[in-house]
Amino acid sequence: MVVADDPALKALAELCRLDKRLPTHGGDDKWEQLPGTRAEVDSLRRLFDGDPTPKLLFDSQASEQQFSELAKGGELANYRYLHLATHGEVDGRFPPRSALILSRDALPRDPVTVSRARE
Repeated sequence: MVVADDPALKALAELCRLDKRLPTHGGDDKWEQLPGTRAEVDSLRRLFDGDPTPKLLFDSQASEQQFSELAKGGELANYRYLHLATHGEVDGRFPPRSALILSRDALPRDPVTVSRARE
């Protein structure tokens, strides 16, 4: 449980502001490529070569939908370590609002399609 320091109305207004801000990064705004991440991943892959074979997800593959499918299918349970080389946003005032920024470039544009895909 996290207790906000601000009065409820101010805290709720801040949450609404953040809710409006986060989705924009996956739409028309583009996150810059992180330099060196492929070399980083390749170095780590060599350390973990074995069973299970490391699963590498790049670009559009590294999406919330892909992680959800891997979790639902039980595949994520085969791995002891998970390395994410991605952007993130930290909310120091309300840590549960912090987020990893996963690929969203292949998401459907129609909100109805998105909501049906989550059902």
